[in-house]
Amino acid sequence: MNKLPPEMMLNALKYLEESDLLSVMKTNRYMLDSCTDSSLWYRICKDKWRMWSVAPQQQDRDTMWFKMYRERMNQDEEAKRAMTLMRRKATRDAGKQILKKLGIQAMDCLQHKTKSGDLVDIYHGERVMADLQSEIDISKWNKLLHSSPSLIIAGAIMIATWADGSRSYDEVEATVNRIIDSLVSEFNSKYSEDTDDINKLKNLVNFLHQDKQFKGNDSAYYDVQNSFIDSVLERHLGIPISLSVIYQEVGRRIGIIMTLIGKPSEVILRFDPSFGPPLFIAAFSGLVMTQSECKERFEHNVPNMP
Repeated sequence: MNKLPPEMMLNALKYLEESDLLSVMKTNRYMLDSCTDSSLWYRICKDKWRMWSVAPQQQDRDTMWFKMYRERMNQDEEAKRAMTLMRRKATRDAGKQILKKLGIQAMDCLQHKTKSGDLVDIYHGERVMADLQSEIDISKWNKLLHSSPSLIIAGAIMIATWADGSRSYDEVEATVNRIIDSLVSEFNSKYSEDTDDINKLKNLVNFLHQDKQFKGNDSAYYDVQNSFIDSVLERHLGIPISLSVIYQEVGRRIGIIMTLIGKPSEVILRFDPSFGPPLFIAAFSGLVMTQSECKERFEHNVPNMP
C-alpha cells in the first residue's frame, strides 16, 4: 500500500467512511499523511455539518480540513455538555452561555438534540436555537447592508431561507442568481441592445410575462410558495410583490432601473425613462401603464377610496 502513487491512494480512500479513515490513519506515517488529505475531510465536513460561521468552499490545499474536522468535533462535545447543563435549573444559564459562545457552530448539534432528545432537550434546545438564529440573521443582514448590490433581493432571499429551514442563505442565493442570470442571458440574446429604454422596458415585460410565463397565481393566490423568491423563479407563479421583485432584479441587471411602489390594491413598479413621463408596471398582469392608466386601474381595484 505504501508504494501506491498518492493519486491512487486518495482515490481508494475517498470511498471510506469517516470512522474507517480515523482507524486507517493509525496504521503508519504514510497512511496518516494520506488519510488527513484536505480533499477527504472537506467532503466529510460538508456532509456532516450544515451550519458554518464561514461556508466551506471547494477544497483548498491552504485549508486544513482535518484540523477543522477535529475543531468541530470538539465544539459538538462542548454543545452536548452545555445541553446537559441546561437540564438542571442551577446550571441552565451556564449551559446557555456556552451555546451562545459557540454561536452558529452549535446549531447542528442543537437541531439533532431537538429531533432525537427528550422533552427537556427539545424545550430548551428550541429556545436557544431561536435566540441563536436571531443573532445569526441580524449579523447576516448587517453584512448585506454593506455588500449586497440589491437589498430588496437580499431580503427576499433571507425570507425564503427562513421559510425553508433546510438550506443556507448562500444556497438559496445561488439558486436565485443561477435562474436570474439565465433569464438575463436569454433576454440579451433575444433582444437588440440598440433600442431606447422605453422599448427595452416593454421588451422585458413581454419577455417575462409572455415568453417565460411569469404569471400571477390567480387560482391559488394565498399559496405560501407564491411569496418565496426561489420558488417563484422555479414555478413562474407568484403574487404582485414577489413578481415585482423579480422584474426589478432582472431589470437592474440589464440596465432598466425600476422602483417598487406599494399601493393599497397591489405592489407595482415605476420606471422613469430618459425622456418623457414615468411608466408603471403591474408584474402580476404583465401590464405597462401610463400614469393615467395606472390611476384608472387603482380606482377600479379600490372603488370609493377617498
